Amino acid sequence: MSAGREATAMSPPVAPALRVGERYTINVDQAWNDAEGRPLASPYRKSIRIVEAVDKPLRLADWRIEAPRAGTRDPIAISVPWPLDHALFERTVGVTAGGEPIQGKASVQAGDLLRIETPGGGGWGPT
Repeated sequence: MSAGREATAMSPPVAPALRVGERYTINVDQAWNDAEGRPLASPYRKSIRIVEAVDKPLRLADWRIEAPRAGTRDPIAISVPWPLDHALFERTVGVTAGGEPIQGKASVQAGDLLRIETPGGGGWGPT
């Protein structure tokens, strides 16, 4: 190897651990602790089916946003073209006014629809 060149090790490609089209079951034993260190109230079981990964960026132009009428307590509803991580979606999407965040409660509902509930007080301000 000549001076100034760097050797790079090549790793073989890694196959995905989960296969598209297959069903898997997630089992969480009741003996596991929750985020606050307490044992779970009951065991948890969820079956999932693996779908093709989405390997493209999520463009804001593809979002559908239903804004509430000014002065109402109706929620803002945001839908995206494919499912996202619910916890991440709830924590990272919000509402601002004049660059300042507006407090509201976000929750992901059936069909991966994010709803942001109105802040306290008289509802959303003028648009």
